[in-house]
Amino acid sequence: MLPLGRRLAIDIGDVRTGVAISDVTGMLASPYATVSGEDYISKLAEIVKSEEVVVVYVGLPLHLSGTEGAAAAKVRVEVGKLRQELGDLVWLRLLDERLTTKSANSKFTPNQAKPNRSNIDQLAAVEILDFALNSERLNNELAGYEPNS
Repeated sequence: MLPLGRRLAIDIGDVRTGVAISDVTGMLASPYATVSGEDYISKLAEIVKSEEVVVVYVGLPLHLSGTEGAAAAKVRVEVGKLRQELGDLVWLRLLDERLTTKSANSKFTPNQAKPNRSNIDQLAAVEILDFALNSERLNNELAGYEPNS
């Protein structure tokens, strides 16, 4: 049975981390914030607590072949820090994020203002969360997998 409550998706980057959040019913994913700085893990934990999030999806950047590289290793380290900060407060899941930034970029039409990196990071997180929410509805289970599996 799926836990009831809000979901958060995180797109960890080298400079910024995009964040998206769902409504309480888990039906709609929306851009939420872009966080950065040395203390961004504690900022993410604050968001999780203040918004009463029950599941956090973190995008895992895989190569197109499906293998992990240096970026995935960095994300796994950051997920470990997030797990330490949150404890067992939420379900924490990794989710393949291949092509999410490209997909987020494609959402902007030529007559719109040029997207800034902050918007792209948030929209990439929305892409991750949309995928997770759709997967949950189709399979009646959490998307992705636990970081330690």
